[in-house]
Amino acid sequence: FLLTYQCFSSAEEILKLLLDRYKNTHNVLDPEEIEAQSKQQERIRLHIVSLLKFWINERPQDLVPQLDEFFLALFEEIKNDYERTSVNLQKAFSTAKTKNEQPKPKEYTVLAAEEAWPLTNLDWATFDEAEVATAMTMYESSVYQNISSEEMIRWSKGKKGDCHEINKMVSLSNLFSGWVTSELVKRVRLNDRVRLFERFVMLAEHLFELKNFSGCMAVIGGILNTAVWRLKRTWQDADEELLKSFDKMKLILSHKGNFASYRAFLQGSTPPCVPYIGMYLGDLTFIGDGNKDFEVNGEINFSKFRMLAKTLHQFKFYQNLRYEMVCHSNFAAAMEAVEILSEEETDEYSKVVEPKNAEEATERLLQQYNDLKQQLTEANKQIETLRFTSSNPTPTSSPFTPPPVASLTPPPSTPFPDSFSQPPPPLVTPLTLPLRYSAPSASPPPRSRIDEAFTKSHG
Repeated sequence: FLLTYQCFSSAEEILKLLLDRYKNTHNVLDPEEIEAQSKQQERIRLHIVSLLKFWINERPQDLVPQLDEFFLALFEEIKNDYERTSVNLQKAFSTAKTKNEQPKPKEYTVLAAEEAWPLTNLDWATFDEAEVATAMTMYESSVYQNISSEEMIRWSKGKKGDCHEINKMVSLSNLFSGWVTSELVKRVRLNDRVRLFERFVMLAEHLFELKNFSGCMAVIGGILNTAVWRLKRTWQDADEELLKSFDKMKLILSHKGNFASYRAFLQGSTPPCVPYIGMYLGDLTFIGDGNKDFEVNGEINFSKFRMLAKTLHQFKFYQNLRYEMVCHSNFAAAMEAVEILSEEETDEYSKVVEPKNAEEATERLLQQYNDLKQQLTEANKQIETLRFTSSNPTPTSSPFTPPPVASLTPPPSTPFPDSFSQPPPPLVTPLTLPLRYSAPSASPPPRSRIDEAFTKSHG
């Protein structure tokens, strides 16, 4: 109820109704049914007390100053029946408000890592899969922990602009996928591309073992991007065992059947983990769009809000425990420095490194070379013009004074400045392809968990 009441009411209205309901439990009873009615009123009072206690302890963010008078009025009413309980409620209320009003301490998060920490190594040729998986997990987990149920509900209602943490989480997934795709299509040499492809699969394995399903899906999504999917030679030369592991992860985390395989596997996973938030957002949107807030008779459709609350409980369950890993590298700054290609650029790079038609690709590259050559020639001409103009400024007009006769002797010839005797420096640094890289073999993580999960999900 407390997770969804703001969808159809407000905290002030709920408190007013609770106060009125509590007062009504002291109405004059029918003498013939005094015992039964007395017990019923007792149960109502205790239910209200339990609700207040849970509200104060579980949702201190709701205890804004505007509601103080309503809470205090309820405490006074409760004091008439349960004095000690009323005192305990007031103490809990004061403690919760004090904590709520204090500035929040700086959380440990990779998003706000100390400047002194080194950047996480994301160089395509040397990054460590396990280290990057740990940094990614801590990065995403810190964002996931900050997402509130209010944001989830706002998102399901289409108010995405007011969902800062959810937007951050979605941006992270897109960033990870874009990084994987961009790095793969930028590798010109086939051996480099195959090796990097295998390392990204091993990165997905490490993320799966850490139960960072959000990050694992992002990496798999980057590998399955159209620009990478069409690189047939890369897929053909990749290690067969890694490809089998990749296929198993892909099937477990598949969106088919409304994430049926993933839901079953997630249900058996214990925190800490980072679930895929898109599944919960889809569920909330489906429930919100498919059910009305009020029945035909004007009553609240509590069936809808119970379904919403169930989904929110599932989402919040994985916020209860945090990872105990330690990561002393600045992953946020490292990702900011990564070049992410646009969709058009990744498609163009992909067609260059593995062209479908070699003759057309060669012709296109030759045309691009000639265009660049022409642009370079025009740029050099402009530089020559600018240099000549700066070395020979236009003289300013001044009154003419005839020179003395002795100065009419012609001066000795003076050569042009030395800068004109040398060719201009090149505008573009010649393109040099990266040296062939042979990375040391990195052992993939144990795949027993992936194999076990695949067996459970697919027999």
